[in-house]
Amino acid sequence: MTLSLLFFTTLVFPVSASFASVCKFSADLSKAKVEWTAFKTTAKIPVTATFKTVTIKGKSEAKNMKALIQSWKATIDLDSIETENPARNATILETFFKKLRKPEITGTISKFKGYEQGTFDLNIKMGGEKKSIPMEFTFEVEKEKESRVHRM
Repeated sequence: MTLSLLFFTTLVFPVSASFASVCKFSADLSKAKVEWTAFKTTAKIPVTATFKTVTIKGKSEAKNMKALIQSWKATIDLDSIETENPARNATILETFFKKLRKPEITGTISKFKGYEQGTFDLNIKMGGEKKSIPMEFTFEVEKEKESRVHRM
């Protein structure tokens, strides 16, 4: 019997745009996170997880979103897996990640197309293997609360 895992991945990058005289995009790379869901057993029971240590190097500011995001290189420390269950963390680490030659995943983004919605390729290197995964994205803008000062 072959056991295959199906993964859904959510990449969260806090990106903001400022529209002064020149539009520029910026990101707080320290707040980036990777969340994923694996489906175990033939019943496809979902197991959601994240990694506590995700390091992104690259630009924190650029004239457009494509230049900003395609400059990033992410490194994920696989020892930092977090599923909210310490025994499960240890099992996943030993069963999957410790068998890799290097206990990390690296990734870059290429072929970025779109603005509010679009596509890109997620280029992953894990265990000495490289894979390019087509992804779709939606850029959601969170509006900051507006504060006004009224003088009387």
